[in-house]
Amino acid sequence: MLVTAISVASFASYVAFYTAYSKSSKTLEFALLLDVFAFRKGIDHTLVELNKALSLAGLTVLLLAFCPGLEESRWGLLWSAMVQVTLGVDTPNVFFVVRLHLDSAHFGL
Repeated sequence: MLVTAISVASFASYVAFYTAYSKSSKTLEFALLLDVFAFRKGIDHTLVELNKALSLAGLTVLLLAFCPGLEESRWGLLWSAMVQVTLGVDTPNVFFVVRLHLDSAHFGL
């Protein structure tokens, strides 16, 4: 349960704060979250942002696995980190297939 809570909290915080951070104004702009979740900039932008958050969350969980006090959850955290980082790295290929399917369905192919 602790492993799931840490993994979800890490991913949610990166989605909320990393995605909302504007590099140009160097502030949090929560309107950027609407761009992602409302697909305003397209599905590609949404998938790229979620991919970044997933990869960063995986690295964070990996580091937390070695923190003192979490020894009992170490293997679960390592497993969760491995899955998140692997999905974060391989996700563009999966997303390409999903996008190809969505495009073909949209155009009636």
